[in-house]
Amino acid sequence: AAINVGIAKPELGRYREAEQDLLEALAAAEKNAADPNVVTQIHTNLGFVYGLRKEHRAALAMFDRAVAAGRERQPRTIKLANRIANRGSIQSELGLYPEAEESLREALQLQRELAPGSIDEARSLHGLARLAHRQGRLQEAERDYRASLAIAMRVAPDTPFELYPLRGLGSALVEMERGDGDERAHQRLHHVEAAVVRHVIANVMEPLVDSGLGADA
Repeated sequence: AAINVGIAKPELGRYREAEQDLLEALAAAEKNAADPNVVTQIHTNLGFVYGLRKEHRAALAMFDRAVAAGRERQPRTIKLANRIANRGSIQSELGLYPEAEESLREALQLQRELAPGSIDEARSLHGLARLAHRQGRLQEAERDYRASLAIAMRVAPDTPFELYPLRGLGSALVEMERGDGDERAHQRLHHVEAAVVRHVIANVMEPLVDSGLGADA
């Protein structure tokens, strides 16, 4: 139960409570010699909580542990690929750009092999786009934003998975001095922003039991 509570509370901004729930679940799991996969899941969820709180060093430590355990027990799975991608996103936030790119490309390769065209692939492409954008590699950023966006528009339209690459793409195009960017993308951005607001009001304003945060979905 504590794991599910720990998943839901970050969605509601209750990060300290989520951390406490997960640390208690971790202590109980380790004391009772629980299934190692449960321990790895808790490490993953803690990584998300610390990341949401901008405590990136702590988040990286949790994702490192989750990735190491996954390599040992769940090699070549989507769960492992997503944990590697999560680690890459945190490495990017810390300015560890070579490490971040290595993680994200490894994750992307696995996702393309195991779940091509999935939202997981779109997320890794978006991570690579953001990484390139931060380093001023704007043409690479545009390419990967567009690739992420193409998948998101097909499998998860009108969601944050579409919203984020749209925003990034618009910013990259403006920085490349291409006027106001892609007008069609600009119009789509307004539509998706409104849809995401409606989604939040309908789904996030009520307590979530199993939102999927940190569930490697």
